[in-house]
Amino acid sequence: MTVSERPSFVGGARGATEAVRLALAALAEPDVAAHSARFFQTGLGGYGEGDRFLGIRVPDLRALARAQRALPLEAAFHASEPSRLGPLNDR
Repeated sequence: MTVSERPSFVGGARGATEAVRLALAALAEPDVAAHSARFFQTGLGGYGEGDRFLGIRVPDLRALARAQRALPLEAAFHASEPSRLGPLNDR
């Protein structure tokens, strides 16, 4: 696919980033996130100290990634910044 064949994203990178953020929020499962936090020992002194989880299962995340394959690289980097996840990052 050439650059000119890429689909256009309403709102550019920001609009695409918001769409991904909303999709991640829809896939988030607090129970799975809590289990992952315990398993990876995210508490003080644990080897995963400070890590945060959304509770998204791998098959669901892969399906989302596949659906966003044409996402502009700029938007993908923008979406992956922890400060951009907002409330999702506080779980």
